[in-house]
Amino acid sequence: MNQAHQSRFLSEQAKRSRWYGAVTAVLAFIILPFFYHTDQTELGLEGTLLWRGIGALAAAFFLISLIFKPSPRQLNTFHGITLTAYLIMMLGIADLVFTSSKYGVQEYFAVTTGTLTILAINTLVAQGARPILMWTTGILTIA
Repeated sequence: MNQAHQSRFLSEQAKRSRWYGAVTAVLAFIILPFFYHTDQTELGLEGTLLWRGIGALAAAFFLISLIFKPSPRQLNTFHGITLTAYLIMMLGIADLVFTSSKYGVQEYFAVTTGTLTILAINTLVAQGARPILMWTTGILTIA
């Protein structure tokens, strides 16, 4: 691929990453408090505030990065970091649930569904962040 095509390709990926990243970040700010409340009241999960906070910080990180007008490559990287943080959030909560003997089938189902949902959403909205997300998903899944 020559330089002009590569530049155009990165630019188009960055436009999609900007749009999808902004939408998912705004949705994260709306949804994360609801899910934290559900963690506490419906499922009785303890220790999820840190993990939900990581998701909120990732959303804030992406929105703040837009202020500084990053290059297309940087924007795709920031989007990948944000999506990876959402996955880390769910895997952290899953670790809390699956390593504790006080949780049962309801909690296992909720965490498994949440983790698979994040993986599906990440796959759909990754755009230019795919290489980063592909590597980190593999590494985090193995860990």
